[in-house]
Amino acid sequence: AGGSPLHAAIKISFLLKDFDPVVRESAARSLGQMYAALQNQRYAALVAPLLRDPHGATRAAAAWALAQMGQDGWPYVVGVASLLKDSEAEVRQAAVLALGELRCPQGADQAAVYLRH
Repeated sequence: AGGSPLHAAIKISFLLKDFDPVVRESAARSLGQMYAALQNQRYAALVAPLLRDPHGATRAAAAWALAQMGQDGWPYVVGVASLLKDSEAEVRQAAVLALGELRCPQGADQAAVYLRH
């Protein structure tokens, strides 16, 4: 029992606040992978705060997960674009890829804002 994607997502969403950054990273990636079955913008709202996580790989995972969420990730395009100025190359790369995958009309504008010197 309890094998539905929704049941699993609820359990995984609690791990987004785990003390271990690797667990937070994995939880974000899992929700991104499951999103096609979930189609619930609530999960984008739960993943978005990880864009400001102290752990770079977790920030990158959050950007990737939001990109998997399509239009439900659009409200967080500013946060994703802000990662273009991140100190870690892995995070900047994830932000570029996420902005491309999100296909948000404001994505290019937000990228331009963060890339101006």
